[in-house]
Order: sequence, then structure tokens, then C-alpha cells
Amino acid sequence: MKIGINARYLANGDQRGLNRYTVNLIRALVANRGINISLLSDRPLDPLFDTLVPGRRVVFRARPHVWWEQGLLPKYIIHEGLDVFHAPADWGLPYRRVCPQVLTLHSLCSRVLGQFPGMTWKVRAKDSFSTWISIRRADAIIVVSECVRRDLLRLFPVPADRVHVIYQAADPVFRPLEDNKALREGLDRLGVQQPYFLYVGGFEPWKNVSTLVTAFADLGRRDVNLVLAGLTGSHADALRAVARQRGVEGRVYFTGYLDDDCLVVLYNAALALVHPSLYESFGFPLVEAMQCGIPVAASGRGGMREVLGDAALFFDPTDVLSLASALGTLAEDADLRRRLSAAGVTRAASFSWDTTAKATAELYEAVSLRRATR
Repeated sequence: MKIGINARYLANGDQRGLNRYTVNLIRALVANRGINISLLSDRPLDPLFDTLVPGRRVVFRARPHVWWEQGLLPKYIIHEGLDVFHAPADWGLPYRRVCPQVLTLHSLCSRVLGQFPGMTWKVRAKDSFSTWISIRRADAIIVVSECVRRDLLRLFPVPADRVHVIYQAADPVFRPLEDNKALREGLDRLGVQQPYFLYVGGFEPWKNVSTLVTAFADLGRRDVNLVLAGLTGSHADALRAVARQRGVEGRVYFTGYLDDDCLVVLYNAALALVHPSLYESFGFPLVEAMQCGIPVAASGRGGMREVLGDAALFFDPTDVLSLASALGTLAEDADLRRRLSAAGVTRAASFSWDTTAKATAELYEAVSLRRATR
């Protein structure tokens, strides 16, 4: 079977959720399922992904992007003789359907919570247009949790039998580290002092990190730090201002973007991962932390309870007192941390990329049997 993947996102070296999913899915499809992959993009892949991802590269340029996606892409799909074309990152399917098409929809956050300030009307219009086309023209839609499935069926007129829940998993690089010396050396390189709570992810408003910083300040403990790992920018500057106003600037560390080796060290040495997001469809950091064997405290919004099960301490993300109380409990209760760690390792083992690839390959087989609509 020949599968085409819309690989435009892999031209960017950012290892956030969309790219993590795409890379790990492709690798598992090729290694474990023997599927022939063609990667279609308007630019060469980022060097990081070019070394990680197998498959034939098909690069053709066009501007604007809408012409690449809606005008030229169908021609190249025909030229490649693809059995199925898959857009793995929320949008990217052409309206002209020249072979069966699959969409992976990761999140409907902006539609569930509403648009946050800072996004231009052009970006919003492009997002809405491409998402609408992709949902409408997909023969099957993969969603990453039951939460997203419910949101999709509530917000769009999509037949329920076209929507399939296929969970993701953590990258195998995330694992427990037993070498204490290596951990200490890694933390020294990062300039981070233990003990600390850890947040990993973006700093957009719906991530609710300002509430975490405020709760950390209200905790009032000078023997614990807070590490915020993620791309810095204007949102991070606002968080620095909150930390400065609350008098905890010296105990809140901003690491910036980190590679996986550094993230593994940060996870392993943390008291706990704290995830205060107002909406999360799946949450890679949750499974990464569990797979590394550290406790998780989370808001439980969106698909988080579905992913975490009983392997987390939950709090109300809109209540600073609730979050501060969770931080205090985790800092003081070593037995609770051990129980959550053990439960998390077991829970993380229930997610695997081989399982994801198997379910996805079966879906490709199913849609390839349907007659393509031109």
C-alpha cells in the first residue's frame, strides 16, 4: 500500500505535539507495518526530521500555501499513485479528492474555548478554511481522544462512523534514568536547582501557566523551585513579569526550547510534572512524565482524565488555592509521590506507537477499499 503524508509541518524543527505525532507514526508504520510512505511538502524537511523519518521525499513549491494545497497537491497525489493520502496535523487535505483521504484532528481548542487575543484575522481565516475543507473531505478522521471525538461531533456535521479514536504515545526516548551523576551533570548544564516542580509545553493563554506561577508564589515555600520548559517569547515575558511581581523571580527557571535529552533529565529529576492547561486533547508531556516515572498533577480538563486515569493528582485550574494545595501536598507527601509514580509507569505502558500504527494501518486498509470520489 502506498500512503502519502502531508509533511509540511516537518519543514519546521519544532518538536511540539503535531510533529512528534507525525514522526513517531511514520516511523512505526514503516518499521512495524511495512507501509510504503511518500512525504509531500512545499519545502525540504528540517535536518532533524530528515534524519529521523523514512520515506520518499516529494517536494514541490508554490505560493500562496492555499494554491500548493488546493491546486497542485491533487496532481502530485495522482502522479505518486497513492492509495491513501493522510494529513496528520489538523488540516492539509485538498478539496479535490483524487484518492481516499484521512485526517488526524488533534484539538478543537480554539472552538471550545474561543479565540484568544494575539491571533490575526488572516491566521484565523486560514485556520478555519483549511480545517473546514479537511473535515469535510476526509473519508475518515482520526482523533486523539474521546474528548476530541465528542467536541468534533458536537461542533461539525460529521457522521459518527467516520470518526475514529486512536491514541498517541510518548517517544521511547522518555524513560527512567538510574545514573544520578548524569542527572546532576545535566541539571548543572541547565543551571537548575532541585527540588523543583516542572511544567513542559507552550505558554499560550489556554495553557494557564500564569495561574501556576501565582499558585507557586502563594505556596510560600522557599525550598522548592519551579521550572518552565518551552519556547520563550511574548507569553513567557508576561510570565516573567508575574513571577517578578509575586517575588519569586529567582526561583522560577525559564529553560527555553530543549532537546529530548535535556527534557529526559528534567523529567527524571523533578518532584512532579504540573499541567494546569484549560484544555488538552491528549497531552504528550503527561505521558512522557509518566513514562519517566515521575508523579503528575493536572487540571483534568479536556482529555486529561481520559489519558491519566488514576495516575495523577487533579486540581481546579481556575482556583489558585486548589493548585497551590496540590503543590503543597506533592512537596510534603513522599508516599503519594511514590504511588503516583508507580501508577504512572503502568498507565504509560498502555500507550504504544506500535498500537497506534496498527490501528492507523487498519484504517488505511478500510478507506482504500472505498471508491475515490473525484
